[in-house]
Amino acid sequence: MHTETIPNNVKEQINKAATKRTRTTYIIYLCIKRIKKLSFLHILSKIIPNFAPLLE
Repeated sequence: MHTETIPNNVKEQINKAATKRTRTTYIIYLCIKRIKKLSFLHILSKIIPNFAPLLE
């Protein structure tokens, strides 16, 4: 019976990649959550200073 074993260094690399991906995903999730908390128009008014008059 033939069983294939994955070398430890490869396992470590896979784990590191998975951890990095999870951390990045979580950071992006937190950023999106924070952006949703702020109102969209408030963000626009920061980006485009003359945005408020355009709404009228």
